Amino acid sequence: MTILDSFIDYFIKFITLYDPYWFYLSIITLVIFSFVGIAPFRLETGMNALETVAHGLRKLCLYLFTFIIIMFFVILFGTIILTSLNDGIELVLKPLKDWYLWLIIIPLLCFCFRVYFSRYLVPSISKWFKSKRINQSSDKMSDIRDEIKNIQALSYNPQDYFIDNQVFCGLDKKKEPLYIPLKEWEEINKTVVGATRFGKGITFQIWIAQAIRRGECVFYVDPKGDKFIPKIMKAEAHKIGRRFVSLDLTGEGTGKWHPFKDGSIRDKKSRFETVMGLADKGTDADHYKALARDVMLDIFSQEDKKTTLENLYAQIKNISDPDKEKAASTLKSKLREWHLHAPLNPKTGKGFNVENSILNNAVVYIKGSMDDAIVRDATKAIIIEILQQIKSSNDQRKTHVSLYIDELRFLISKPIVDALATILGFNADIVTAYQSFGDLRTPDDRSLDGRAIEQAVKTNSQIKLIFGGTDKDTAEYVAELSGTLQKSIIKFERTEINALGAETWSSGRTMSDEEEAVISENTVLSLPSQVAVFFRPQHIAKITHVSFIPLETKIPGT
Repeated sequence: MTILDSFIDYFIKFITLYDPYWFYLSIITLVIFSFVGIAPFRLETGMNALETVAHGLRKLCLYLFTFIIIMFFVILFGTIILTSLNDGIELVLKPLKDWYLWLIIIPLLCFCFRVYFSRYLVPSISKWFKSKRINQSSDKMSDIRDEIKNIQALSYNPQDYFIDNQVFCGLDKKKEPLYIPLKEWEEINKTVVGATRFGKGITFQIWIAQAIRRGECVFYVDPKGDKFIPKIMKAEAHKIGRRFVSLDLTGEGTGKWHPFKDGSIRDKKSRFETVMGLADKGTDADHYKALARDVMLDIFSQEDKKTTLENLYAQIKNISDPDKEKAASTLKSKLREWHLHAPLNPKTGKGFNVENSILNNAVVYIKGSMDDAIVRDATKAIIIEILQQIKSSNDQRKTHVSLYIDELRFLISKPIVDALATILGFNADIVTAYQSFGDLRTPDDRSLDGRAIEQAVKTNSQIKLIFGGTDKDTAEYVAELSGTLQKSIIKFERTEINALGAETWSSGRTMSDEEEAVISENTVLSLPSQVAVFFRPQHIAKITHVSFIPLETKIPGT
């Protein structure tokens, strides 16, 4: 056999591989190209392992595809030379007719799968790998969407947590009770802030019930008429044999009281001047107010019986001096209105007595009004008398006195502001409640400096419970008051976009230290009803849950 014969023999064997093996190889090459693409062809810096493998396959396929094209023409021309033109074309084209659909359909399907894989599966796989990474510890900044979901009200019986020598204030987020030692509690004024029906009244229920059980003298001044607290006060008082007194200044309930009958001359005159608006305001009217005060000094200096409303009104009506009569004209009009209001005019020797209630350690509920100007001013007067009697009876009584004042905006007066700074020295404390700090800046008495009142209440009420439903200013105040802490947060993480427009997470992220409030504004604004932020001196602010005290269906003694 000659060399030519051997070459022809090997070439014929090679041709037999053309169909179908060369087409298998072609399909495999096109499939790989469909998955890995044709770019980039150069190896670039920063490629990950997967991209490096794809680059290697891409180069291999390109070499194979080039080899297949070359061998196609070798087979074509070799067949033509060894046989004839028609035989060569027939030999080459016949397999192409059998395989051309596969050469088109399979790579196309693979390309479609690659598009789906790159646009949808790759991001999902990247997200899954990201979730399984072993990351450095990091914190998360406040997000109001999370806050609304995470903080929910709790239902429980506060009485289950009452213990001796500790004041229960609520449950924290871990459902652990929050206590304040009684000694600390009695040496600090308290304030409760929050919108209507968010938990101020519930807080008063919890605190007042404990105060009554401890044997304290309790006054609760209620200008809006709470439905539950007076019933709880009465039930708790009867359980331990305490005297419960209900005084309704509106006239709808029981009880009457002389606004200016009891106390020293100085105390009675001070109450009168405060509620009748006789304080100087730096205007031309101050001259007449000075004359009116002089008139009242003469009247109050007389016998005690002359300071009932009936006698005060009679004394002013009988003023003969023209200047004094003019100065007292407004007082005469007001006294006539007060005199006609029955709850302020008890019979001789009758009526509620603040001093006796304090000395006898009574539990007292006082109902006022936010709408009726006479009742509102009378409520201010009785608060002032309570404060005066607390101070004057300090040496005689042995028990602590707690004064609870709801809706402070409508009842605030200068004596109350002053008492916040001094009352703790007389074995007593004041607990106030209002809807927002903005309320304090706009008190019902326009002669008062709202900013000064707000600062005085904040400064002299170091135990604070602030509920949700507040305005943004109050939320900002809470966040600032709670202090800040350092958080290590993810500043940003990079994503990369592949050729088909899908994002994948990169392997790096940037961390930074950021300051955030212990209780953020988002937290305060998202607090549901019965959940508050609790502040006490030398402690970190905490989220606190309060709950209703179950009301007994039958109150003893009724």
